[in-house]
Amino acid sequence: MNQGRRAMAEFRSILPPDNTMRAPLLAVMAIMTYLAALSLAGAVILHRATAAWTSDLAGAVTVQIKPSPTVTPEVQRTDAVKVLSAAPGIAEARPLNDDDVKKLIEPWLGQSAELRDLPVPQLIDVRLVPHATVDLAALGARLAEKVPGATLDDHRGWNDRLLRLSHQVSGLGIAVLMLITMATVGIVIFATRAGLRANHETVEVLHLVGARDGFIAQAFERHFLWVGLRAGALGVGLAVLTMLAIAISLPRGDFFLPDLTLAWTDPVALLLVPMIAALVAMLTARLTVLNVLRALP
Repeated sequence: MNQGRRAMAEFRSILPPDNTMRAPLLAVMAIMTYLAALSLAGAVILHRATAAWTSDLAGAVTVQIKPSPTVTPEVQRTDAVKVLSAAPGIAEARPLNDDDVKKLIEPWLGQSAELRDLPVPQLIDVRLVPHATVDLAALGARLAEKVPGATLDDHRGWNDRLLRLSHQVSGLGIAVLMLITMATVGIVIFATRAGLRANHETVEVLHLVGARDGFIAQAFERHFLWVGLRAGALGVGLAVLTMLAIAISLPRGDFFLPDLTLAWTDPVALLLVPMIAALVAMLTARLTVLNVLRALP
């Protein structure tokens, strides 16, 4: 009986010692949480950027009009607008002026480019009626017939490629999150078993005097829940700082790059990461302890 009381008094000692296990475990779990938060933040930002890009592309088409030796540019533009305005499902057909075209070519040629020195075609921005079904192939053929040098670009090829890329990157992000979760589970299993092996005598005495397996596992649950929360908070904090540093370092208004700034809801969503990390660590520790205790005579 005295041995049982002594074992119960030493119950807290079955946890991994601070100086040998807890600090490395906290650091490794913080790194795993940091990587998980970066993967999640990247997936969220990519989804938002792709949604913005594809929504713009899906609701618009562009008509290019190259110079023709038989028709003046003004007649080409007027005839193209007439054909487009008469087509069903077209909400607006707006020819771009020189300032609009200059803004489009600035990312490639800079602000000093002069349109009169460049063979730039006329452009017409065409907006479609939302959810309308438009036969763009027939519209393009009619434009080519009525307006010499006119071609229609419906952006569908670029839109489809962008969506495929987004889906592939999202799938890769999910795979990375699964690998990080599996690695975290393995780390917790190793740490739990190390704590049990280091204090096997105390655990065996508690087991022999009738302590329930859930009572013994509870100490490990609480320990790894606390470690998971601390590591998760540290990892998410570093991930948010990293994303803010990336957003600040990017040039503003760059035509080629998506908006990588964090929305105010993104850090809120990332708060789920430490909670999930803590729950995964707690459940893994509990199942590991129960599995080991069941093997004891």
